[in-house]
Amino acid sequence: MSRSCVLIFVCIHLLATPDAQLWNLLGRPEEGYSLEVLIGTPPQRFYVLVDTGSTNFAIAASETPDTDVFFSPSNSSTFRPLDGEVSVTYTQGCWKGHLGSDVVQFPNMSAPVVRCDISLIESSNNFYMKGAFWQGILGLGYPTIAQPNSNMVSWLEAVHMKNPNYSITFSLELCGAGSGPSFHIGSFQFLGDEKPFTSTFSSPIIREWFYEISLVGIHVGNETIDLPCEEFNNDKTIIDSGTTSLRLPNKVFQKLVQLLEAEVVIHGLSIPSEFWYQSKVLCGEVYSNMDNFPNLKLSVIQSESSYFIAELSPHSYIRKVYDTSENPGHENCYKFAVESSDTGTVLGVVLMEGLIVVFNQTNKTVYFNESVCGPPVKLYGPFQTDTDLRKCSKFSNTGSPSALVITALVIGTLVVILLYIKGLWLWERCNTRRLRPSGSCETLVNE
Repeated sequence: MSRSCVLIFVCIHLLATPDAQLWNLLGRPEEGYSLEVLIGTPPQRFYVLVDTGSTNFAIAASETPDTDVFFSPSNSSTFRPLDGEVSVTYTQGCWKGHLGSDVVQFPNMSAPVVRCDISLIESSNNFYMKGAFWQGILGLGYPTIAQPNSNMVSWLEAVHMKNPNYSITFSLELCGAGSGPSFHIGSFQFLGDEKPFTSTFSSPIIREWFYEISLVGIHVGNETIDLPCEEFNNDKTIIDSGTTSLRLPNKVFQKLVQLLEAEVVIHGLSIPSEFWYQSKVLCGEVYSNMDNFPNLKLSVIQSESSYFIAELSPHSYIRKVYDTSENPGHENCYKFAVESSDTGTVLGVVLMEGLIVVFNQTNKTVYFNESVCGPPVKLYGPFQTDTDLRKCSKFSNTGSPSALVITALVIGTLVVILLYIKGLWLWERCNTRRLRPSGSCETLVNE
């Protein structure tokens, strides 16, 4: 559930491509990929962020300093109010509101028109970004992380309920900036009624909440981050289109920065530590030469004995800053898009740009293919290993209860049985003392 994003808008016209719907996307960078959506009857038009790190479909329902476009339930004949308040907190920002239900349509997709639950955002803090053109968020995660509970009908769930034979599958192809800060290219496709997607590179979903997978190693150039593989997934590794950066556990992040600093020194660069900790951008022609920075290689689990490598060039994690108001006169300014995390690894837009990523809830798998657009990302493998890679994640048995869960169920069952036996024993003692002049069941329990 994060939202330090890259904003992209879906325009009405499509690029003419034979193999995929590549959409011209208009917007400002660093604020998230978004889609056009129609809500209610008659339809009200909005743009919503595409977020695989949350589940709620939420839309502004009141005017704020950052958005004067908002949904009006009273103007929709199909709107139904629902009891209950709802709030969601992301890595950056949060909002609160009430629940409702209405018909929803994405005009540039083949997905059907459905009725789903909508979170009406009535107040927020650091959620909307100044100058942003989007008014809400489309959560594409599992029902498990829906707020206020898993009974909420998300958009994906509504599509599946309308077409039970559909596979709950969608693809994201995030390509980043094209000819400038106002043009981006990307696509979002719902693949439910199409033939199953296959790829040489896939990773099992470990838990059905976020899209949680597992890393087994990271390389910086030719150097390896020398840590047990469990550290890369401490306490989880998720794929999140709502986060721009690659976020790594603190210990892993510190090792990565050390290796990067050693690498750039070889090329004669002197980079202040503030750059690596996102408190300073670098401006100057010298920093536009990406050959001064090494590639990052992420090893992703494919099976218990195999993995593949996603190799990111510096174009992925050294990102150009288009808003140079804080550095007037500089056109070539860059920021470091890898961050330290207290909540595990987040594979955000830094990984996803340059790839086609397919999320298949039905068969609990995420597929990866190289894209023809975006920064250069290379996929290699799969590679076999004698090591049992399941140990790299706390939840090693994909799709089945963990040993901890099973133990808890067994203990819980035994406790219930013991309480039942104790209850029968107390009842029998109550019956034997019923004719006595004093005493009660309560006093027996207290004994």
